[in-house]
Amino acid sequence: MMIPENTFKALKAISDRLNGKGINWVLIGSTNHALQGVEVKPRDIDILTDKEGAYAIGEALKEFVVEEIHIRETEKMKSHYGKFNIEGVEVEIIGDLVNMKQEGDLWSETTNFSKKIIIEFKGVEVPGISLDQELSAYTKMKKIERIKKIKQAMD
Repeated sequence: MMIPENTFKALKAISDRLNGKGINWVLIGSTNHALQGVEVKPRDIDILTDKEGAYAIGEALKEFVVEEIHIRETEKMKSHYGKFNIEGVEVEIIGDLVNMKQEGDLWSETTNFSKKIIIEFKGVEVPGISLDQELSAYTKMKKIERIKKIKQAMD
């Protein structure tokens, strides 16, 4: 697994502060992929949650805040968003993500927290979404290189 030490330390700090607190959250993106064997170097930590979770996580990680949780809207999406820096790793919190395009909501399947999996790495447990859910989301986003890497890891 290609998890840099500072990313591991950041995951441990997040896990220590969030696990057992009743917050719905899952890892998505590059760190989630790397933890599940996809050949990718994590750039940051992306956490998907619901609206309540975004503000609860914002409070739990307040010592690391770069950008407080707020409503963020772009032409592509809308969410309760915040940015943090833990061990030099950028951590993005994305709550109640809504796709603003009319092609349907990319994330409705992803935000089904009943489908989350628990990933154990060096004694730290973090919730993530399965590679098949990630593959579905990346296919809708048309991210060809990542789709190839996810498929390789799944084979």
